[in-house]
Order: sequence, then C-alpha cells, then structure tokens
Amino acid sequence: MRIRPGAEPMRSLLIGALPPPWHETTALFKQLVDDLSGVPEMRTAVIDTARRGIGHWSGKFHAPRMLGMLLRAVRKADVISLHASVNEALLLGPLVWMACRIFRKSWIFRGFGAEFDLWYQQASRARRMVFRRTVLRADVTLFETKASVAHFAKISRRQVRWYPNNRPFEESSRPLRHQAGSALRFLYVSHAAMDRGMRMLMEAVDDLHGQVQIDVYAPPDLGMREALHGKNIAYRGSLAPSQAAQAMQAYDVLVLPVHEEREAYPGIILEAFRAGLPVIAARARAIPEIVDDSCGLLVAPGDVSRLSAAMQVFIDDPQRLTTLSEGALVKAREFSSRFWSREFVRLNRELIVIA
Repeated sequence: MRIRPGAEPMRSLLIGALPPPWHETTALFKQLVDDLSGVPEMRTAVIDTARRGIGHWSGKFHAPRMLGMLLRAVRKADVISLHASVNEALLLGPLVWMACRIFRKSWIFRGFGAEFDLWYQQASRARRMVFRRTVLRADVTLFETKASVAHFAKISRRQVRWYPNNRPFEESSRPLRHQAGSALRFLYVSHAAMDRGMRMLMEAVDDLHGQVQIDVYAPPDLGMREALHGKNIAYRGSLAPSQAAQAMQAYDVLVLPVHEEREAYPGIILEAFRAGLPVIAARARAIPEIVDDSCGLLVAPGDVSRLSAAMQVFIDDPQRLTTLSEGALVKAREFSSRFWSREFVRLNRELIVIA
C-alpha cells in the first residue's frame, strides 16, 4: 500500500506493554511497533503500559499516569489502538474509550490471550457491563482466537475480527533432516519445571517401538536430569524465545501434549511451523484452530496411549512426516507478521476514511 503524492501520513497511537519483561504479549506488541516503524504511510507514537515500578505505589498510580499520557497524545493521532490482556483491558479500556469519545477519535481494541470469551461468561455482571460499554464500543475489536470472535460478534454492534498471534516468516524450504535408520528426534518445550507434559512423555516413551530421542527444554529443576535418564529422554536446560528458531533446526517433530488455558496460540507451535516441524498437540481450547491434519496430529489432553500412538505414526511412516512438514510451512504463512501488520495498516486507513 502506498499513499498518493502529497497525502499526509496517517498518525497512529499504539497503547500497550513493551518489553522488558519479555513474554508473549510484550513480544507481540513490540513486533507490531517495529513493523509499523518501516511503513511510509504511517507515523506511529507509542504509550508503553508496562508496570516497571516496585510494589504498591506503582500499581496505585498506574491508571492516573496512563490517563495523563493518553490525554496528551490522543489529540495528535488519527487512530488509537489499545493492545491488552483482560486485566489491562478492564483498567485502560474505559480510559481509552472516554478519551476517544471526548476527542472524537476512531479506535481499535486488540485482545491478547485465549481467555476473553471464557472470562466474559464467568465475570460478574458489573465487569461484563464495563467491558461491553467501553471495550466493545471500540470501532473494531480484534481477538486472537476464532472462538472469541464468534462469541463477541453476537454481543457487539461494532466490527469484531480475527487477529491472531503471528511471527516473522520468510519463504524457504525445510531441508530434509531425518536420515533413514536414525532416531527420530522429538522436541518438547515447557515453561514449567517437571510439569504434567514431561510426565506424560516419560510414560508414552515406554510404549514406542523404534528409534526415538526426545529432548526436553524447561526451567532447571532439582533432580530432573535423573528423572529423565534412561528413557530416551534428555533434559537440555532452558530455551529462551530468541533461541527457539535455531534450536528447532535439529528436530523432526514438536510434541506439546498439554496446554495453558490462558494462552491462545502457543508461540512455540508457530515457531515449529516456521521451521517446518509438524506438531503433536493437545486437542484443547484454541489449539484445533491452528493444528489440523495438514500440519500435525491432535490427541486428547492427558491421554498417554494416544500420545504414544501419535508419536509412533511418525516413526512408522516417513512419508507422513515429510507431508506434514511441508504442511507446517504452508500453515506458517497464515501467521506471517508481515501479512498481519499490513492488515493493521489497512484497518487504520479504513477507519480514517470512514471518519
């Protein structure tokens, strides 16, 4: 997209938490900010909502500080966007709604996480009312999962759209890593030390027939090396997000038999797609929205026998491994940050035209 000669760049105010600390939502917001910095038809300003103070006073003055920054910046923007989890949405959503109403500005709400629809169904009547009368009155609301989009499309009178977790993606062909006769290499990544997923893997590996190696990356835990010893499972230490892409080059399949309910589309699955790794994942919450039979296998949460059977599929059928590996690369294109950042620019332009 290019602006016509002589046209003024549109001015976008982005409100959200930047790293540090580094986690899924701060990394996603920074990625969008960085992508937009190179767009010639847009000028961006950012209000960083991260709470880096210490203790009670940091939290007490967070909302007033954000309101002051917002009122100073909103006048200079054409479109405002708030990028937030549920808790930040409840705190900052009303402030952004009020400022945009006063200054007659268009605005976008982007929700981070998979729990928005579940939270809304379980929230108190007062909280639902606040959310409905402020956040859902944004000109456009964006949610990471299709389940949330379907739920809020029935409630909101405004536009509700899908805007998934995404990653940088460059077109490339995945080299054939697995050599016939060698052990198939499975990768498991967790943020929890000695969690339920590791225990499932320890049980599942006993039922596997054929050469297999499972490498576990997780925070250090006393006794973990000993617990995993002798089961074709090796503990490899922690894996920082910045190391994931490179580490995956050495593996054949990502296995993720458990799922955090608050997480929409786990970043590690999208990283696997980028690397051309098929995925074995739990059939839980939003996972089936991104893992299907073109790029992986789904198993019932907690079902060890189904987990081992899914792993055995890749051991017995090298052609299936190749086909699903190719499918993973195709799936990765759906979550390209370049594509979704362009969509965000287009959405801003659309709101300016409407206004």
